[in-house]
Amino acid sequence: MASSETLLKAVLNRLKTRLDNKLASSALKASDFIKVTPDQIKKQWDLFKEEVIDEADRMNEMQNEGKDLHKDLSQKATSDTLQSKINKLKKEIVKLSTQIEEIN
Repeated sequence: MASSETLLKAVLNRLKTRLDNKLASSALKASDFIKVTPDQIKKQWDLFKEEVIDEADRMNEMQNEGKDLHKDLSQKATSDTLQSKINKLKKEIVKLSTQIEEIN
């Protein structure tokens, strides 16, 4: 059996070897990640910009639809107001006509 000093040195050597292998592997993975990351970031940024533009277009369409609806309602209210004025005038004319006929 090996002496405790030899065993301790063997343990330290094996730990050092394992750590060196892990560090080398991690460095390789980090290197690959660093190479790929700028492309991924650019792709994600471009995708995000497209999504923002699409969302802005959708919001503009909704806003325009809201304006069209408001315009339609406003026109309807205006036409209702005009129609009610016309109806009032017709009633006044009928009233005046009736009064004129009663006088004659």
